[in-house]
Amino acid sequence: MATNIIDPQTGLPPRTPKKPDETPLPPRTKFRQSAPGLSPFEATSIRSQRGTFGEYADYGVSFSPYANMEEERARNQPWYEQLGNGVAKAATTFGGAFLEGTVGYGLGLGDYILSGFEDFEESMTNNPVGRRMDEINDNMQENFPNYYTDEERAQVGTLNELGSMNFFSDKLLNGLAYSAGSIASTLALGLTTGGAGFGVAGARLGLQALGRGARLSKGMAALQAGRLASQSKKPKTSWMA
Repeated sequence: MATNIIDPQTGLPPRTPKKPDETPLPPRTKFRQSAPGLSPFEATSIRSQRGTFGEYADYGVSFSPYANMEEERARNQPWYEQLGNGVAKAATTFGGAFLEGTVGYGLGLGDYILSGFEDFEESMTNNPVGRRMDEINDNMQENFPNYYTDEERAQVGTLNELGSMNFFSDKLLNGLAYSAGSIASTLALGLTTGGAGFGVAGARLGLQALGRGARLSKGMAALQAGRLASQSKKPKTSWMA
């Protein structure tokens, strides 16, 4: 027979302590900073934004995974920074075009001779100097960026684009720098060869343009092939159905 135990202080039966919940709580998810080079949202399920924390915080961007942070960053980039970044990239473009038209030209001619006169166009347009300058230009684009707003992207190819600082500092200035570098290299070759090199230098410029056009044509061909492949996967409907 069970005996009732009475608490002498309360005069009531003692309470039976409840067993602790054995089900462990899920670990608390804490927003952590991503590694350098990764998106700030790499640690979360929202990864629509790109870049690191500093690339947004430097422009006073409101940190939110649901906001258009790239748009806010582009709006907050001052005009003088856009101009300075454009000038820095233009100077690199000018130097690269000059080196590619002088040193790169010499290396390309040597490669053409050593290859047994196999492919003159390939040797002259695809030289080590040109490839190295492409890498340098990519690094300049990353380290001296010009951020574009959605409105500026939508205005590309229209007259409204002329009212943007990014158009003048990033596009127009870069194009002028490449043309100036190519002309300077042509003049340098002509002066060093006593004027006889002007014709050869002009041919070199034509080959450079041809090489760039060939690379563009290959890219457009690949794009067209991708479109045709995607269209072929769509189910065809017959007019007799």
